Amino acid sequence: MKLTSVQFWEYLKADLQARHQKLNLLTFLKDPVSRFHLYMRLQEHLQPCKLAKPLFFFIKFLFLRLSQRLGFSIPINTLGKGVYLPHWGTIVVNEKDTLASFLSLMWVLLSVATPPRKLKSLL
Repeated sequence: MKLTSVQFWEYLKADLQARHQKLNLLTFLKDPVSRFHLYMRLQEHLQPCKLAKPLFFFIKFLFLRLSQRLGFSIPINTLGKGVYLPHWGTIVVNEKDTLASFLSLMWVLLSVATPPRKLKSLL
């Protein structure tokens, strides 16, 4: 999913609004989850642009480092706008999933490792 500049700011503002925060520099310096959202949205915006590849890889490095520190395993292009991440700790999203907008992620199993047919036969 390529985000245009307008969509980038719209998604970022919706993410911050879900956390009841305003768009300013102090928010990103103080809150690592808001920084996570910023890095994720920047990657989604810069990914298809060939001229911005060095910046994309630097943002990706920051994103992966912060993801590891927070315990998130959320690939880019999986979250809709306004997704609320209420806590640090293990949050895992499959890269094939696409989550809806204005969603709160907490203690949810988003995908099953075994197909549903096999799961029924195990029960």
